Amino acid sequence: MRRVLTLLLLACGPVDVDVADFPHGPPRVRCGDSEDTCAAGFFCEKTSCDAFADGFCTPIPQGMCDGGVPECGCDDKPYDNACERQKAQQSRGPSC
Repeated sequence: MRRVLTLLLLACGPVDVDVADFPHGPPRVRCGDSEDTCAAGFFCEKTSCDAFADGFCTPIPQGMCDGGVPECGCDDKPYDNACERQKAQQSRGPSC
C-alpha cells in the first residue's frame, strides 16, 4: 500500500487525501540532512540532535499543552512536556 501511495504521489503530484483513508494515521514524511523541509505547520523532528540526523515531519502543536513528563530539547533547554518542546520546534535532546 505504501509503495502504491508513493508511486501515485510521484506520478500525480500533490493530492488531497482524506485522513479516514489511513486508520493508523497518515504516512509519515521523512526529513533531515538535505531534506529539511516540511510543510507549513510541521517541523522536522529528528531522531537525534546531530545536524545530519534523519527525522519525520511532525505537526507543530497548537493551543494549550497540559500534563506530561518534562523533556529536554536539542537546544539544551528543559520543557514542561513533549508538547511544549514540539511547539518550540525542537527535537528531543539527551539531557539538559
